[in-house]
Amino acid sequence: MDFAWKDDNTIYVSRIKEAEWSNDFSKHPLPALYVVDTVSGKQTQITNPPEGYADYSPDYIRSADKLIWVRQKYLDKDTDIWIAEPEGSDACLWLRDASPPVIYHRREE
Repeated sequence: MDFAWKDDNTIYVSRIKEAEWSNDFSKHPLPALYVVDTVSGKQTQITNPPEGYADYSPDYIRSADKLIWVRQKYLDKDTDIWIAEPEGSDACLWLRDASPPVIYHRREE
């Protein structure tokens, strides 16, 4: 689904576990965030959203060395923004009932 680069070899991705197709959307798996080493191909799940919630739109904030993402309840328009250490530890709610973040990245010359 969504992804964000951390560095030349590491990306954060919002992934859904493979499952049989169902027309019943309540049976669809919901995404969590993973960190992927693009050299080795190793991936590690770093978020565990509660039942009925999904993690989307990861972004790495280099200047703060933090990972942020959107956590949303299934079929709900309200979203919360979460923040954590780059490996997913110390995750906490940062903004409640927010629109997805738009992050300004200063272009380095």
